[in-house]
Amino acid sequence: INTFHPMWQIDAETKRAYDRDGYVVFRNTLDSTTRTALRSEIETLAASAVAERRVVPSPFKCAAPGAAASLFRSAHNIIAFSAGGTSDTVMTLGHDLHRKSLTISKFCADETIASVCRALCDGMASPVIVQSKAILKPPGAGNRATRVPAHQDATFIHSPEGVSSLALWWALDPCHAENGQLEVVSGSHRVYELAERFEADHVRQSARLVRTPDILRPWFQEEKNLSWAGIDMSPGDCIAMHPLLLHRSGGNTTQCDTRYALALHLVDDGGGSTLGDLWPKTNWIQLSGFD
Repeated sequence: INTFHPMWQIDAETKRAYDRDGYVVFRNTLDSTTRTALRSEIETLAASAVAERRVVPSPFKCAAPGAAASLFRSAHNIIAFSAGGTSDTVMTLGHDLHRKSLTISKFCADETIASVCRALCDGMASPVIVQSKAILKPPGAGNRATRVPAHQDATFIHSPEGVSSLALWWALDPCHAENGQLEVVSGSHRVYELAERFEADHVRQSARLVRTPDILRPWFQEEKNLSWAGIDMSPGDCIAMHPLLLHRSGGNTTQCDTRYALALHLVDDGGGSTLGDLWPKTNWIQLSGFD
């Protein structure tokens, strides 16, 4: 599999834009061969899950019994998640694609990923992938099922204090307003502290969303009045996002336009010796079993 097209250009202005806005978009980072390979692999994994009746409800979409346990298992496996109910339509695949899929593993091994992290994130010397997922957002599934509410990534993967993290999100299809493009609030990472945490209880196999009680200005009280900007993306474009950046995506309201994407979340492993000791036990994804 080929990997990155030579369109990654990170100069001083790019770094300033990331620090100011909380995100930066890189255009045309993947060649057609890579895009086709990644997309084909995601389609194959999803089709296999449906055929073998291995699609389970997502705990982020519903409170179905066993949903949290399936999420925890996905940390070191590939599990297909639906929006809940009786649907077997795959919404996401995760969360260990970078180790369990040979095609995606080869893609993730490219040194360019680590270089991008080091260039954008202060203090990120040794990036390690802690989560990888495919977001399918299929057409015809309905706006409610395919929309992703406003959130900060740090809500769902909270790094230890002082440990840098970054999300990289590749469009594998055209992303536009009708099929659920990403929307962001520029600069929100500098305005809003982490207001919510998705906390896991691995003993009870349960999880819940906990709001931080002492945040004076939580973003969810101001969401409707914020300046949301939609980001049109072409296949191969990549957006890098700060963990506190407010973002969301609308539902896929089309009947035929797919909107496949591949997302990685990376943290600095500090040389590999201390991150496991510092990693919050309330994270749904635990580091045991990571290389």
